[in-house]
Amino acid sequence: MSVKYSSLLPQDEGRLCTCSHKIDHPVSSRWMMTSSSSGSRYWLYSFFLNATKSGRSPYQGSSDEVNRLWEDLYNDFAISLITGKEAARLPNATSPMAQEPTKYMVQLDVFHQLHCLNLMRKLVYPSVFNLDLTSGSEEAEENLDHLEHCYDSLRQALQCNADLSTIYYEWVPERNRLVGNLATTHTCKNYDSILQWARDHQYKGPLDYTAKVEGVPIRHVSHVSGGESLHHHM
Repeated sequence: MSVKYSSLLPQDEGRLCTCSHKIDHPVSSRWMMTSSSSGSRYWLYSFFLNATKSGRSPYQGSSDEVNRLWEDLYNDFAISLITGKEAARLPNATSPMAQEPTKYMVQLDVFHQLHCLNLMRKLVYPSVFNLDLTSGSEEAEENLDHLEHCYDSLRQALQCNADLSTIYYEWVPERNRLVGNLATTHTCKNYDSILQWARDHQYKGPLDYTAKVEGVPIRHVSHVSGGESLHHHM
């Protein structure tokens, strides 16, 4: 079986950079790119946070500042425009842009995944976000459908990108036992560079999802759920 695959990012993105990794304290790090390869912009060594009481992440909580940080990860980058040549390399056909018919519209799935994770984060704070899931109303049914779509999308993404970084074990005298340490080193895609690609290809005009463009691929569905990407502003 052969699989057609093409990346929208530069072709040498898969080359790992030579990175110097400095740990400032147990739950943070800094990186300095030392490779001259353009592909190095898309890879770095990352030191993950434990994200526990002893090392919380700025993305934990329900404050306005935390909400803004989450939305900044994805909310401005719903639709990217690519050329016809780039679109032809993709494994699936996509629609031309009605407002710019020489360009084609795509969305990087990482932004959809972060939208889903952010929605699930809000479930932890019901007194703040008040998502209706239990009233039996149409809104509650749509919310449930959306969340079921989201958690299974994340399951598929996690299995697809199966992270093989290792959690290691240390002796903790205060607890008199071995404890797994989640603050481990990972080789990651450079998210800042991915955001920059999205900024460079961002469509900033009004979106009309009812405009049928010549050449658009057709998909028939028996049911349109809250998980369908009909509303890309997330």
